[in-house]
Amino acid sequence: MKNNYAFTKTIAKGLLVVLPVAVIGASIYTLWQALESASAWLLHWGLPDRFYFPGVGVAFATLLVYAVGMLMNTRTAQRFSDYWERFMHRIPFVKSLYGAVQDIVTFLSSNKSKKFNKVVALTLKESKIRMIGFVTQENLTSLPQVTGSSDMVVVYLPMSYQIGGYMVMVPRSSLELIDMSIEDASRLVFTAGMSIQKTEPVETRTKARTKKLPD
Repeated sequence: MKNNYAFTKTIAKGLLVVLPVAVIGASIYTLWQALESASAWLLHWGLPDRFYFPGVGVAFATLLVYAVGMLMNTRTAQRFSDYWERFMHRIPFVKSLYGAVQDIVTFLSSNKSKKFNKVVALTLKESKIRMIGFVTQENLTSLPQVTGSSDMVVVYLPMSYQIGGYMVMVPRSSLELIDMSIEDASRLVFTAGMSIQKTEPVETRTKARTKKLPD
């Protein structure tokens, strides 16, 4: 039994090192292949076959996206983009999908200080359960009919293993600001607490580093 336990534990340690690398490598390879195949048919129209080799499609796609980004700095391109967005938002179903993709790209392209600017703890008073979340919006003055109060803030409560989360609007006074980096808090929540460093009791560390969210 001890030999089986030692074998299993050793395998688990190996997986902790190999599996993340394998997943990242597979993701990069899949993205590379998608960009290459999507760009290859365009290149075959204007590029002789003797000049094409694996990797040219990825380089072409990268340069194309960068050129479009640079073009968007011009007033003419911005005006065209506004017309295009208004047109897309008039098409049923497409407008929802188009807006969702835009929101995801904006979310991923912005830095973390803009995505989540504060780590907070929300206590459910009935059960005294504490949930860790991230403040995403503190100014809700433009949504009085939704919030019902100017003291409300938007908090994102992620679920473990990154399977989803909840957007809630809560009074500022019901939140406690936690002195923890976004990265540490994300790791803590997404791993269901398995990333906690056992250097001191969690309760002691949390109490010493929490305070009310400032107005």
